[in-house]
Amino acid sequence: MPVRGLEGGDGGGVPDVGGGETDVARLMVIRRMKPLGFTLDRMRDLLDATDRLDGDDALDADEREALLERVRTYRRAAAEQVEKLRVQLSRAEDFADTLGARLERNAPVARAAGSRVRDRCS
Repeated sequence: MPVRGLEGGDGGGVPDVGGGETDVARLMVIRRMKPLGFTLDRMRDLLDATDRLDGDDALDADEREALLERVRTYRRAAAEQVEKLRVQLSRAEDFADTLGARLERNAPVARAAGSRVRDRCS
């Protein structure tokens, strides 16, 4: 069953969002899931679960619990991805700091060497 907001659009996976409050909230879910690596199918599945939980339809206890467990699964997956991104960010910051330190160590030598070359040419 297609879920509003993930079908249509430009045909390239860009959601067709109308502009209502619900549509904006759905778009925000999609925007937050995308950088965490969730596929469109998984986005659709989560939106289906949350739509059904938030909808006016009466759910029996087992169906409600199954939907809640689907949402919990996505929450755990998101938390795992966030932790992986934190590790990647930390490594990237360390790398940038290492390059900065290398530049600082070598910059005075490079400037001094450049001055000596200019002095010889004068």
